[in-house]
Amino acid sequence: MADVEVTCSKCGKTVTISQFVDRTNLKCRECGTPLEVPAPPEERPKPKVQPPKEKDGNPLFEPPPEPTQKELRKAARKRHSKLAGKTNHAIIAAILFVVLGAAAGLLRYGGLLPPHYLAFWRKEAIFVFLAFHILIVLKAVKESMFQAILALLVPGYSLYFAFFRCDDFYLRAVLAALLIGGGEDAFKVFGQYLKEAIAYVDYLLRWGER
Repeated sequence: MADVEVTCSKCGKTVTISQFVDRTNLKCRECGTPLEVPAPPEERPKPKVQPPKEKDGNPLFEPPPEPTQKELRKAARKRHSKLAGKTNHAIIAAILFVVLGAAAGLLRYGGLLPPHYLAFWRKEAIFVFLAFHILIVLKAVKESMFQAILALLVPGYSLYFAFFRCDDFYLRAVLAALLIGGGEDAFKVFGQYLKEAIAYVDYLLRWGER
């Protein structure tokens, strides 16, 4: 608490005293005249927060009603239907993966394609995966922009997102089947493009040092 300033009525000297000092026997330090110290202001009690009172016999805040048995059964059926729908989609996607994966593997490694078709596929497989990469980035945008940036810029993250974060079972099935039939060729072409890009950057750096 703050100190109190008292002025002597005789000599006019201002004296600073503490509020906790005994006020009955205070004298001026200069002339010895008793000092008249005003009484401290009374502290008002803080108002207490009253709980909300009832109005017309009804409480102001009513708790939400308990769900009825009919509503609980309806919510349970809805959850069960949603889970069953996901299970059905997962089973169909698994069958699709087996069929497409077996067909892609046979076409690529079974010698069923003519040589010129196989050579064309080896060169163009990377563009098919590039299209799927863009599709996965668009899927990631729906989850968050951060996931989309990771899928767009971090190598391999689009595959991680497709298989471990995305709920599109059919996208996983088709992408996995394409990886069986063209993953090796696409990675070889991508590696070749990457080597050429690194060599070109190295050439520019060496040319700049001349």
